[in-house]
Amino acid sequence: MDSTLEQTDQHSLAYRCLDVVISYVLEVFVVLFWHGLWTLEDLYSNQCGIEYEMSAWISVVSSKSSIAVSMHQNYLSRSLDFWPPSL
Repeated sequence: MDSTLEQTDQHSLAYRCLDVVISYVLEVFVVLFWHGLWTLEDLYSNQCGIEYEMSAWISVVSSKSSIAVSMHQNYLSRSLDFWPPSL
């Protein structure tokens, strides 16, 4: 199962509920983060007089670049055994 705390059937109900809550909270923060970035890009585009088509391309390039960076970081951290951190 793919979740934040990587819970299994052997974990308690409270642990599984905590896993669900944390997973949903992280998903909400991701949505809010991207919405904030798009809003900042729109404000920047309006201030600089950039057309909507160019603004859309800037948004696509920035989002694809950040996805590539985060995928690379995720692969690197997993390959070096840095994730999940030991508690």
